[in-house]
Amino acid sequence: MEDRIIAARSVFLTAAFGFATVSPIQKLVMDRASAAGASAFAASVSIWMVKLRKGNGARTDGATIAAGYGLASPNWAGALLSTAALLLAVNAIRTPSQASDALAHAA
Repeated sequence: MEDRIIAARSVFLTAAFGFATVSPIQKLVMDRASAAGASAFAASVSIWMVKLRKGNGARTDGATIAAGYGLASPNWAGALLSTAALLLAVNAIRTPSQASDALAHAA
């Protein structure tokens, strides 16, 4: 019974980390693209990246199970990858974009 509780909590946390990273990254991409005048291109690339992330997630999940880490290992791998993505997003938000710098110097 305890394994089911741990599994349910892990699935919830994996989904929560995944949901928490998509919105900030989408907003960052669209804000930077709008500043550069390429919002339509950024929207299509952003959708492609979400699909790529899903494919890589499935591959990572299979690799962790095949490596013998157990059936719970995809949850930990997903949490680690989502945490890394969140840290990259926070770093990108704090770093000014080159387009913003170019617009500021042009004015």
